[in-house]
Amino acid sequence: MTAASRLARNNIVLFICLLALVLLYPLFEHDNSLIRDSLITAILFSGVYSLEFSARSRKLLLPLAYLTVATTWINHF
Repeated sequence: MTAASRLARNNIVLFICLLALVLLYPLFEHDNSLIRDSLITAILFSGVYSLEFSARSRKLLLPLAYLTVATTWINHF
C-alpha cells in the first residue's frame, strides 16, 4: 500500500468517525458514553495518522493520543 493510498484511507476513516459523532451520537440520549468514547478514540488515532506529520511530530503526538485515550477510558469505567 502506497503512502498516498494509506493517507486517503485514514482521511476517509476520520471523516466517517466525525460524521458518526455529529449525526449518530445525538440519537442515543441514554447510555451513549460507550459510543462517544469509542468515537473519540477512533477520531484521535485516525486524526494523528491522517495528517502528514513528520516522524518527529508523530513521535510526540502518538503518546499524547494514547494518554488522552487512556484517561477517556479510565473515566468511562
